[in-house]
Amino acid sequence: MVKERNRWVILAALVINNICLGATYVWSIFNAPLMEANGWQLSQVSLAYSMLLLVTFFANLVSGQLQNKVGPRKLMLVALIFWGGGWFLTGFARSLPQLYIFFSLIVGIGTGFGYNTVVSTIPRWFPDRKGLANGLVIGASGLSPLPFAPLGYFLLERFGVQNSFKGLGAIFLVLMAATFWLITAPPKGWKPEGWEPPVATVKTGILQEKRTGEMVKDPVFYLLWFVLMTGATAGMIMTGHASGIGQELVGMTGSQGAMMVSLLAVMSFAGRLIMGSLSDKIGRYRTVLAIIIITAADMFFFGVVHSFPTFVLALSVVGFCFGSIMSVFPALCSDTFGVTHMSSNWSVMYSGYTVASFIGPMSAAKCVEAFGSYVNVFVLSGVLAALALIALLAAMRINSRRVAQKAAAK
Repeated sequence: MVKERNRWVILAALVINNICLGATYVWSIFNAPLMEANGWQLSQVSLAYSMLLLVTFFANLVSGQLQNKVGPRKLMLVALIFWGGGWFLTGFARSLPQLYIFFSLIVGIGTGFGYNTVVSTIPRWFPDRKGLANGLVIGASGLSPLPFAPLGYFLLERFGVQNSFKGLGAIFLVLMAATFWLITAPPKGWKPEGWEPPVATVKTGILQEKRTGEMVKDPVFYLLWFVLMTGATAGMIMTGHASGIGQELVGMTGSQGAMMVSLLAVMSFAGRLIMGSLSDKIGRYRTVLAIIIITAADMFFFGVVHSFPTFVLALSVVGFCFGSIMSVFPALCSDTFGVTHMSSNWSVMYSGYTVASFIGPMSAAKCVEAFGSYVNVFVLSGVLAALALIALLAAMRINSRRVAQKAAAK
């Protein structure tokens, strides 16, 4: 029997590695220094981040296929080499092709391998506390800007942009190398002492093991994919445009905009932890239902925000809900389609977030260009959240019918 404390040590190692992997959230602090040092345009520098997200998605897919074959420890070793090494090599980038190779490609591979390893390992060790464990580990990536943004600013001011990348890369290599070897999968058939899998209900999900090929033939997958994509869109809009929105609505200053970035990180972590834990008690579907309803209401509330305190409130809710959806959804995926093929299943489901990361910021920018205001962005986000609510209710209805059929067959 694997000792209870061992899985908490593994959880701690996953938290440390995911804090490092979450440092992509601080990429924006390097935009201006890279432009100034190399004479690049903003669109050229921004493309590096967009390309990283695309590479991350494909690396996620590859890692998902390898999890059960080589195990999480070896894949996390690959992740730390590419992740830390990529940041370090970016410090030598003197041309755009080098930037795209070192950062977008190499760091992107590390991100995809690392994130998939983290997300697929958690439910195997914590089938009894998926929400709490996901909240802690995935929430760690949301908190990453708190230590690494100030550290990045310090390095930029003291040593310049090239050496900042090298310094951060070295730190990532040390932290991840010191902890990756603790990460492993539990023995086959292992479960916490005294715990039994819950009975399939609409609240818990179907709890039916499905391979990825079977999952993509299930209409519930497409409904949940749509919920993830639309639910994450609002968070991605605010992540990329919080400062601009605040300046338009309440005349927010630049320093206040920096505070809002930290606020989003803190509220995202709070949402991942609180709603992740709540989902263990009331079920993943009910928790996501509450998140989507709150998101839709908050997006429409932005339309009547006219003071700094109300903006802070509305923004806090966005951060909370965005963190919540990203914490609960991996557990929801494993509840619905099983843990055996979770690594490959989640890598496909994760594409909903990848799409959101593109259409969120882009749709906001297009709305501002077309209408000269962010107001229509809130309406669009609210409508998308309402559509997500419809899709989620449809998935719950299908689950309800399946549970009834399963009960009748006994």
